[in-house]
Amino acid sequence: MPGFRWLLVVCVWAAAGGPALGQSAAGGWLTGRLVSDAPMQFDRFRVEAAATALSRGQPATAIVSVDGGFRMQDWGEGAVELRVINVAGAVVARRLVTARQPGEIEIRIEGAAETPPARAAVSLYRLRHKTPKQALKCWRKAASLAKAGRKDEAERYLREAVRLDPEFADALEQLGVYALARKEYEAARGYLIRAADLDGANGEFQSHAAVAELMSGRPEEAEARARLARRLSPEQGRAKYVLGLALLRQGKGTPEALRNLEEASAEFPGAKAIVAQLRSGRQHP
Repeated sequence: MPGFRWLLVVCVWAAAGGPALGQSAAGGWLTGRLVSDAPMQFDRFRVEAAATALSRGQPATAIVSVDGGFRMQDWGEGAVELRVINVAGAVVARRLVTARQPGEIEIRIEGAAETPPARAAVSLYRLRHKTPKQALKCWRKAASLAKAGRKDEAERYLREAVRLDPEFADALEQLGVYALARKEYEAARGYLIRAADLDGANGEFQSHAAVAELMSGRPEEAEARARLARRLSPEQGRAKYVLGLALLRQGKGTPEALRNLEEASAEFPGAKAIVAQLRSGRQHP
């Protein structure tokens, strides 16, 4: 998809044809990562910096990838408070950061900070599937390694968990997320479709599978998955965003596509930019 950049690791968060974040005059970027001891959908958060002269009095916003990574333009001098905001608009974590800070900034958030999807369906998979103890042990070890930033090792434990339990949907899902991060879209599709098919009532899994379908060049399949995700989690922004993009990729610049993108724009700034592009009469790539 020309012009799209993979900030979501789970979705195309930037509008086609333009960068998601502005670069400072000095060309500097401030990079960071959200971390948590609990399982977390980090892409349901955004990071805002207080207004600075560089941002012309407006707060700078960074979109967070599924693995917690984010970046925003460096404001040049002084200290600025970074705020982590969930989809309900609540500030769930804060950190004071100085300009031109070397290395990666870490901001810790608590599990309760994430707003769960509305009206989540009960999953028969969750009721019936019994994960072997050894596979669960590998899953927990992978989570610990991922928290420490050792993702290559974490992936090895996830693969072992899937070897021990080929129907371990959560491990399959996480392997798919890692593959998306590397832009290995076909591999990601294999993992994410399998996870979504196993746990068919999981709206998050369905929307991630929709992203994999879209990024691997299957907009019709992405549309079907996104529609299912919307039925399961009607308020989920990712499903609305992917549905709108999938319709556009098929040449269906319909009111439905515009409506879904508009509804997703509060959560995903990339959707807002696409809406503005469509309303201006310019053709979307």
